[in-house]
Amino acid sequence: ESGDVLASLHLGDLYAQIAALPERWSEAREAYGRAARGGHPAALDRLGDLHLLGRGAPRAARAALGFWLETARAGYPVGAMHLAFATEHGLGTDPDPAAAHALRLWALAYGFPYAAFRLALDWEAGRGTERRGDLAWASARLAAEARYPHARPLFERIDRELPTDLRPRAEAAWT
Repeated sequence: ESGDVLASLHLGDLYAQIAALPERWSEAREAYGRAARGGHPAALDRLGDLHLLGRGAPRAARAALGFWLETARAGYPVGAMHLAFATEHGLGTDPDPAAAHALRLWALAYGFPYAAFRLALDWEAGRGTERRGDLAWASARLAAEARYPHARPLFERIDRELPTDLRPRAEAAWT
């Protein structure tokens, strides 16, 4: 209430995580709102979560999408990844795997390891982009080097399966 942005964010987290007390979700929304007005992008991101789930706010995927777009524009890669998920699966918008892939590239530009992990999966499967074993290898290696959970086994599998002729391109993409 004094205007401390981080205190409002943490108070919102406290209220939002009390699933046994759903009446506190509206208090979480209020606390996140204060933190968001103070400029904290994580608060905007969490407001999107509350709207997507209908916790303390009307359930509205389009509203969630708006919050995540705002967080992405603020340079918050978690928001960009949430926006990518919603875009890929058509939550509040038409499904667009190519746009989701582009949003993950944007999050990777901010050094977000989860983005590298998801991009490896995109390039390996050709989801939202062309299949690129070399880029799947480089992205999986980046996520593994950052110690993102499950990235090491993904990288090792992609490394084993990478055709010999793609290895120079993969290594060039890595460097």
